[in-house]
Amino acid sequence: SVERSCELLEVGSEVIQPLLDVKPDVAGPLGRRCAFSIQLQLGKDSSSNLPNLTRGIIEDYLKAHQLTIQPSYYYDEKARLILSPQLRASFIRLDAPKQATVAEPMIAKSIQELRTLGAYWDSSMPFTPADCRTLILGFRYTLDSPPIAGKTTPKLDYELLFIHVLPQSTPQKPKVAVFATSDARTQFHLLEESDPESEMQSAAITADVRFADSKMMGMYPERPVVTRVYHKALLSVPVELVQSEIEGLTGVPPEGGFSGVLDKLYKTATGTDVSAEVEAPATQPSAERPPEELVPEATPVN
Repeated sequence: SVERSCELLEVGSEVIQPLLDVKPDVAGPLGRRCAFSIQLQLGKDSSSNLPNLTRGIIEDYLKAHQLTIQPSYYYDEKARLILSPQLRASFIRLDAPKQATVAEPMIAKSIQELRTLGAYWDSSMPFTPADCRTLILGFRYTLDSPPIAGKTTPKLDYELLFIHVLPQSTPQKPKVAVFATSDARTQFHLLEESDPESEMQSAAITADVRFADSKMMGMYPERPVVTRVYHKALLSVPVELVQSEIEGLTGVPPEGGFSGVLDKLYKTATGTDVSAEVEAPATQPSAERPPEELVPEATPVN
């Protein structure tokens, strides 16, 4: 699949977009829905090198704004739900959350590092978009490495996110679970659920940032560096456990491979039997790519 960067919504766009009706026997768009939100904040150890005035302005700006990530949906001729690889991000002021607002250049640049890498499906079967329930995303960022001799060195790193359509979803009511890795892709989290119809989203991911450079005696900070990431998670497990589940080392391998494992993790965390909530005939989960591709050993996302 073609790699795609997340795009900011145009300034003034409505953040919440009602889904379109499904027309019989044709394919068409449904619209976009909120999946999760991201909040940035100045790290406690990273603001001391900024002038007081600059620090206060940055803190107020970050506290007053939030990013919400929104996948788009389509339906096919059989009225089956399709998750689009294109992501949009709404940047909003928390005191006026109904419409997207202007983002600072550092925000716009950072959101482009959130990229759709592909979707999981059975490569031995014909590609069917409606059977691809799990979208895999990569986020590349600059991270502070552990201090050596009292100094930290920024380095490029990346984490993975997964937007997973649950089996009970329908074109009229899509429902997703969002998973994310952390700690150099060694931990696996099911993020707290959000209300896709609300402009006010509780941030599921919060990142501490510092600025590696500045101009005009610190008045214009540049090159944000992530120093720590926090997840509001319903469930957190080692990635090795997820891989063991896929390989069937902890019991009988679930139907649907990786998607089946995500269904199981969601059920474990929420107590919800996803197969019991079907309101309409649901798309059967497909077999997935080999489990070793869950967390690639490859180089950071390009």
